[in-house]
Amino acid sequence: MVIHVRKEVEDSVYVQSYLPEVVRGLGVTLRHLFRNLFGSRKTRYLQTIRYPEEQRVYPPRYRGQHRLLPRADGSPRCVACYMCATACPAYCIHIVAAESPNPSI
Repeated sequence: MVIHVRKEVEDSVYVQSYLPEVVRGLGVTLRHLFRNLFGSRKTRYLQTIRYPEEQRVYPPRYRGQHRLLPRADGSPRCVACYMCATACPAYCIHIVAAESPNPSI
């Protein structure tokens, strides 16, 4: 049985300087810039949306929309289970639980 040992080939100074990757990154940035500036309106895809004036159209099966729908009388359907406050990564949801004046809820 023979074992072949490969000698490691060291990268050149050009590759070690990360210069090729910096140039490729700048190329991607410039390509996006010129497509957005000079592309036709139909083929142009802006990376930034001016939110209040323009709203993005989401597909019907998009699962990131808020699903806490109100009841028929307009009150929220929240039962104060604290699951959304626990799962929120930004800790921006605060829940204050209280009894409802309506005994049927």
